[in-house]
Amino acid sequence: MTRPAVLKEVVSASMGCFNFGAYHASFLLALCATDATAMKRFSEEKHSGRRFKAFLRGEMPRLCGAKDFWVAVDMPENRSTLAVDETGIPELPRVDDDFYRRAGQPRLVLMEGVLYHAFRCALTHEADLPDVELLPPTESGCVSVTVDTKVRISADIIPRLLHAVTNSPINEDVFGTGKETVATEPDSTGSTSEGGSPT
Repeated sequence: MTRPAVLKEVVSASMGCFNFGAYHASFLLALCATDATAMKRFSEEKHSGRRFKAFLRGEMPRLCGAKDFWVAVDMPENRSTLAVDETGIPELPRVDDDFYRRAGQPRLVLMEGVLYHAFRCALTHEADLPDVELLPPTESGCVSVTVDTKVRISADIIPRLLHAVTNSPINEDVFGTGKETVATEPDSTGSTSEGGSPT
């Protein structure tokens, strides 16, 4: 079980890195704090990925503005070969929250799967992001998700993750009741997407 002082330090360090502009380090620490919170919240679940994604699933409306936020991945440069619906949007298979299922094929993945597999695991195990990209924060503070041949997410996701951690009831012993939290609530709950599909 994570010691309260350590979790608080990780969150504070993440915010410090964010304010300094070290967004990858900030994101790694925020994902670590998310992981620890998910382990406390779903202590009966032994698989870290299932815990992590279950925690984020409950937070997704505050993170990205929708309960189910689908992200198009592995999109080709030339999209003219993709089948489209009557509105011109590509019709892609949905693979739930497993980023690597059907890898190499255009598909839709739930955001919690993108955050776990492509960001959390890659940063933790490789200190790199080979399949995705973290962009600087937007001026609006809204999470921006863009898709071309890679999924690109703005660093605005970081304060939102930290807010989810510091305001989780399971962490009340660490951060108090929400009045004394380390991370402040993001200014806006909206997100913008190009290739992402909130439903």
